[in-house]
Amino acid sequence: MRRFTLLAIIGLFAVLTAATIYQVVLVQGKPREFPGPGLTGDDRVILRDLTGQLRTDAIATLREVGLRYRVLPAGETPLDDRVASQSPSPGTLLDEGAEVVIEVRCRPRPCPAPGEGEEIVDPCSCATA
Repeated sequence: MRRFTLLAIIGLFAVLTAATIYQVVLVQGKPREFPGPGLTGDDRVILRDLTGQLRTDAIATLREVGLRYRVLPAGETPLDDRVASQSPSPGTLLDEGAEVVIEVRCRPRPCPAPGEGEEIVDPCSCATA
């Protein structure tokens, strides 16, 4: 029994040591997945998965990294104002200023006509661009 306990402790120590070395030497400072959305250093953006986010949060995220957006009402229930899908897909590398279309489970509002040279980009809030 003592020998088993000693071997178990030595084995656990070896596994923890190996995991620490792996983390420090091989992984530290390297992204494990797309960091997005974020600038890549060459005026391009890696688009992250926006599905499930609130419409306002997804729009803020896109604006933050210099992407334009267009909202399409998804017409699905529940009408919880969350992103149901997006185009382009997550992980896509986009130029700054590119447009991302998000389908949102929301009810379109009756919007007034946009001003000259503007268009409604979010029929759920009547936002124009």
